[in-house]
Amino acid sequence: MIEDIKEKVRTYEDSLKTYRDLKNSIDTTREVGEMIGKIKGKKEGIKLQ
Repeated sequence: MIEDIKEKVRTYEDSLKTYRDLKNSIDTTREVGEMIGKIKGKKEGIKLQ
């Protein structure tokens, strides 16, 4: 019974780690995309002047 609980906890922790890794990847990708958009927008603004 104890071993079963330990395995469930291990499985939960692995799942949580996977979720956090994916969330961090998505958040980082979004931040990079926003920075690229701002840089492109500034370049376009400079061209219009």
